Amino acid sequence: MNPCYLYRPSHLKVLLESGLIIGFADGLAAITSAYLTRGATPDRVFQYVASGALGSDAFSGGLPVILLGIVFHFFIAFNFTAFFYFLANKHKWLLDKIVLYGALYGIFIWLVMNFIVIPLSQIARGPFDPVQVWVGLMIHVFVIGIPIAWLTRRQFVRE
Repeated sequence: MNPCYLYRPSHLKVLLESGLIIGFADGLAAITSAYLTRGATPDRVFQYVASGALGSDAFSGGLPVILLGIVFHFFIAFNFTAFFYFLANKHKWLLDKIVLYGALYGIFIWLVMNFIVIPLSQIARGPFDPVQVWVGLMIHVFVIGIPIAWLTRRQFVRE
């Protein structure tokens, strides 16, 4: 008898770990991108996230608003991670080509965020900036989509 099943992590634990990894990676990418393109500090990045619920008042808020932005950020990362995880559980072929399907999932996430979530939020939209679009897409493909697919496949290969 092989007792390796005793060490298999639960789905919830795997989702929490994967969501945290994706949330940290995306947060770091957002902070770096915002600093390099606009000179924004990390607190402003998470105030921006919180402004989805609080509107422009978020930018005059202090630590509680920043923490709220961090909670929202990780909530979104966890949900997109979980969605792919459950989708791949039903459609295992998504794990055959993780670079391709991860990249497509990253583009899907970018589209959902930019054409559904942000427009439904109170976030103030700036003018169209093709550089920001390109940077955002690259982050969503290489920092979010492909890593989600890789982390998901890693879990299903263990089972």
